[in-house]
Amino acid sequence: MALILVVFVAGCMTMPDTSGVRRSFLNSHHGYTVLEVTEQSKPPGIVEFNIKYKKPGDIEEHEDVWHYHQAAETAIQDEKENIK
Repeated sequence: MALILVVFVAGCMTMPDTSGVRRSFLNSHHGYTVLEVTEQSKPPGIVEFNIKYKKPGDIEEHEDVWHYHQAAETAIQDEKENIK
């Protein structure tokens, strides 16, 4: 079952890139290890990032999907899904 959270993030003037998403993820998940961040473009103005990571002290690999859409000069993170 996917856990979906609605989160609005303001202040980004453009869509984030994979390194920006990595930084944002690590800023909110202290001690986690990011294994990979991949980007998948959707319809114009929508980008999805798959984040594979390990939690501290956990050997299992986890994966979240963060969705962003462009709205009036600001990139808004509108969904997070925990898929693994």
